[in-house]
Amino acid sequence: MEIKYPIIILISVIVFFVFFFLNKDKKEKVRNKNKIANTSIIKNTSEFKNIIKKYRFFLYFIYVLVFICVLSSSLLSSRIVEEKTISNEIYNRDIMLCMDVSGSVIELDADLINTYLDVVKGLKGERFGISIFNTSSVLILPLTDDYEYINDTLINLAKGMDLMIDYDSHPEFSTTERIYYSEYIYYGTTVGSKNRGSSLTGDGLASCIYDFPNLDEKRSRVIIYSTDNEVAGTEYINVTDAAKLAKKKNITVHAINPSNSTYDYDNHIAKLKDAAKITGGNYYVYEDGKTVSNVINEIEKQEKSILKGPVKTSITDYPSVPLLITIISFIGLIVIDKVVLSW
Repeated sequence: MEIKYPIIILISVIVFFVFFFLNKDKKEKVRNKNKIANTSIIKNTSEFKNIIKKYRFFLYFIYVLVFICVLSSSLLSSRIVEEKTISNEIYNRDIMLCMDVSGSVIELDADLINTYLDVVKGLKGERFGISIFNTSSVLILPLTDDYEYINDTLINLAKGMDLMIDYDSHPEFSTTERIYYSEYIYYGTTVGSKNRGSSLTGDGLASCIYDFPNLDEKRSRVIIYSTDNEVAGTEYINVTDAAKLAKKKNITVHAINPSNSTYDYDNHIAKLKDAAKITGGNYYVYEDGKTVSNVINEIEKQEKSILKGPVKTSITDYPSVPLLITIISFIGLIVIDKVVLSW
């Protein structure tokens, strides 16, 4: 803490002592004036002596209270403050969830969402976004560090996925809520499904890459890519080429698969593993929440820079103590004036 304007205290104290000595000099002049004769008898009485003692005691007490009042009020005026310089550090890491929401992986997604809700609690400055895809891709959460908004979006996704898994097992949802949360998943992700099929994983990954803004800006970028890579249609870009594009844009892709059991290992799992490897990421088979924890640990190992945010100066005033002292001393002066000196 420090006093912002100490000169005010100095001036107040000087004024007080100047007033004190001028008043004292005035009393000396009064004593040298002509005095009333034959007052010695009264002055020698015990009653008179007690009155004089009481008067002098309270007079000096008044001086003390006035001095305290002047000092505390000058402290109040001079401002007792605490000044802090805050430099905000911003982590320049962006994390994007890229989620296949086709029927074959929806149960995986539902489990992942519950884990991501815990992951968000541990974020410190990173930006977080969510892209979902089936036939087409939809950015439902642009990159943001508004973790309350992220949390709300994940909860809405979880509700929609629960309805996709078992539409009739959630009587707590009204008809309107069922439509809303179901559309939260379906709306936009099945555009062109009649002609192009579903689960177009390469298109989903490529679209997610361009959901990162300002790709020319140097930042740490990560995609957590959940899919079984079982393509059932015609893609514009396959997952291998999408991974090469991610590598070109310096984006690391970590792939999570619901299982290693598939009817076409070479076309599905092997290509998904290779896609993650191309970008410098890893391939995971989902088991439980530990899988996501492992992914997050890998992300934490990835180099990230700390950007210096704007420097802010915070000034906090502490007026309560001098204000309280001023009020108490002022009340003391009033009490002496109105009560004590009237005895």
